[in-house]
Order: sequence, then structure tokens, then C-alpha cells
Amino acid sequence: MSGWKAEHLRISIFATGSFPAPKDIILNIFRVDVESASEKSFGAESKADGVWMDKKIEVRKHVNRIDFVLSPVAKDEFERDALDHWRADLPVFLNVVGDWLAVANIPVIRCAVSLVGLLPVDSRDDGYVEFGNYVRPVKVRVRDFSDINFQVNIPTTSGVVHGLELNRISSWAVAFAKVVSMGLAGNLMHSETTYALRALVDINTSSERSEPLPTDALKKIILELSDSMVEILDKGVD
Repeated sequence: MSGWKAEHLRISIFATGSFPAPKDIILNIFRVDVESASEKSFGAESKADGVWMDKKIEVRKHVNRIDFVLSPVAKDEFERDALDHWRADLPVFLNVVGDWLAVANIPVIRCAVSLVGLLPVDSRDDGYVEFGNYVRPVKVRVRDFSDINFQVNIPTTSGVVHGLELNRISSWAVAFAKVVSMGLAGNLMHSETTYALRALVDINTSSERSEPLPTDALKKIILELSDSMVEILDKGVD
């Protein structure tokens, strides 16, 4: 289904070794200038960002975890678009990170690929109709229900690494946002409420694994995680 937008795309990598500084990854892996960078806790936590493919690319490091987050460039302090063409952005994003992992010589023990998807609808009721279409285990009474949040993990095993367990976690809800436009005198000029079915889909390898994943399989693993993520977003859950 093609109506989904994405708030952001995320690739998370957990390792027993050390990662390069986020600003070095922005410069050397994504090959763009660093827009901002910061660190705290004596370098244990750090982050940097830049503009890549007209999107914001942010790299965040926290001890033994690093996150790559692709999101829209903010229009201003209060407003940010969704990624309309995330299906085209996703394979490029995966390939850049996957190619780096193949040569980075980092002992990776866990990977995750996730997104927050938004399916715009016209009203709250339409949102719950779509909720029922995608989350089929829940029988929604549109007029009677509100504030539904549903999360499920449907685990499976990897087709890339024998015996590797995968968590397929998705969380579903109907979200709304109110946009208010103010005049120069502080008077209300326009108010609009938008609605969407919101899905957080997070596909990750098991946290129980302690030995490194095969280096030559890392790119194939994150591609496998991504395929599963897109399938759940498009088809929903039974």
C-alpha cells in the first residue's frame, strides 16, 4: 500500500568494540559536511548530523550502540515534514550502512531496522477503520473506542544466519496533530487537526546473542530486517 509516509528511518548497531566518532561517520561514510556535533560523558555519548540526499542524517553513539537516523530537514522550529519517498530512500540508506559494516571490522552482536510510519486519514473514525484493517486481531468498534494502543512481537528465524532469532515488533495507534496559525497581533488565524494511523515497526536480532554476527552477512541481515519491516507496514498483523 503506497499511502504510508515515514517520520524517520533508523538503523541501530550494537557491538562489543568501539565505534568511530559520529562526526567522522558523517564526513567519511555519508561524505557530507557536519552541520552540528556534540558529546557528553567524556565521549561515551555523542552525536552529529548533516544533510544527505536532501534529508537530515543523524548519527548517535551511546556506549556500545550506534544509531543512524534519516529524517526530513525541519522547515522551522515547529514543523517537520514526513518522508514521502522513503521507499526510494531506504535501499540507498541500507546500502551505505551495510557497505560500511562489511569493512569496518567492528564485532557486531545485534542489528535493528525500524521506522515510524504515518498513514494520513480524514478523521478519527477513518483512523480506527484503518487500525482495524491493519491490526486484525483487534475488533474495533469505531464509535465506541478511543486511545487504542496495540503492540505485538511476532518472532521468527533468520533466513541469512542459521538459528538467528528475529524480533518483529510493531506498535499501532491513531494519532492526531493540531496546527495553529497565529497572526502578527497574536490572534488565531487558522486551526487544523490532521489524523493518521501511526505504526512503529522495529525488526531486530535477538538480544540474547553474545557472539559477533558474521561480518560477511551483516549487510544481508539488515536487508532482511528491512524487508520484514516493510512487509509488516504494508500488510499489517494477523
